[in-house]
Amino acid sequence: MKTMGWAVALPILLLAFSGPASAQDTSHPSVIDGKSHPELVSDSAAYGLIFQHFAALLTDEKLDPAVKANLFQAINLSPADETVLRTELLNHKGRKDAAIAAHNQRNKDATARGEAVANFLPTHRQIISDTRIDLISKMSADGILKLDAFVQMEKRHMKIPANQ
Repeated sequence: MKTMGWAVALPILLLAFSGPASAQDTSHPSVIDGKSHPELVSDSAAYGLIFQHFAALLTDEKLDPAVKANLFQAINLSPADETVLRTELLNHKGRKDAAIAAHNQRNKDATARGEAVANFLPTHRQIISDTRIDLISKMSADGILKLDAFVQMEKRHMKIPANQ
């Protein structure tokens, strides 16, 4: 399996850590609508949603195996890159589930939950960032570029909170 050189990885890493934009959907001031403004959906939020969606599908026991086999067809990855992506999505889900369980255990008191949710956001962003770094270190440069193109295209279908 090929790994990406730093000359290619650095620009992608810089994109990975770009902060969220601040413009909002006028009908819902706290929501960014990717259909109108895909450029305002942060890469972190977009990758997080894509990771969550695909990981949920990969672990859905009711989903037809034939559908699971073709989940990444739209991304057009090599078999090796698809294997890496599948593995890292499952790792991502495991890290996120463990972080949520630990977070919930620490914040059992219902009165603290509102504040606790806001406190979880940096942890969630770090898990997304770690998954992206793992993918960059394990996928081919072509695979990373195809995945990023897919995520950028999917931003048009996303609505996210403005603080994401």
